[in-house]
Amino acid sequence: MPQSFVKRVLNIFDSRDVVENTRRVANQLTIDHKLPMIRWNDESSARLTAYSEMDDSDIREHFQLLKKSNGSVSHNLLKSRACERCYQTGRRGQPFGIAYFYSGGAKWQPSDKKDPTGCIGCGWYDFALWRDHLNSLIKHSG
Repeated sequence: MPQSFVKRVLNIFDSRDVVENTRRVANQLTIDHKLPMIRWNDESSARLTAYSEMDDSDIREHFQLLKKSNGSVSHNLLKSRACERCYQTGRRGQPFGIAYFYSGGAKWQPSDKKDPTGCIGCGWYDFALWRDHLNSLIKHSG
């Protein structure tokens, strides 16, 4: 990723680690493609690496910031392992053991392993949206 793009992403997300919702210095963050690379096809690869063509809404749609390792396991590594297991087994990831999906269920549904729609609803795919849905559910369950 070009350094100018990295700076834009850090600015757009206010250098905030999405999992802990904490601001961090740049060298403690990893820019994460929401769609795991294991699910990319030629079209998504071209689209997700066209950094100079992306506007702010594209960046918000396709990326999130995850904490790098600081002596403990990084959030990016946790996500990568969950996505790899999902790809191999068809069982979607459960961040921190929380079996909640705001769309779909625990089973990967698309027949094509490269179909990105199967990621929607998984906490690792879009942690901020997952957290917002979960918090709304908790708030309204009274």
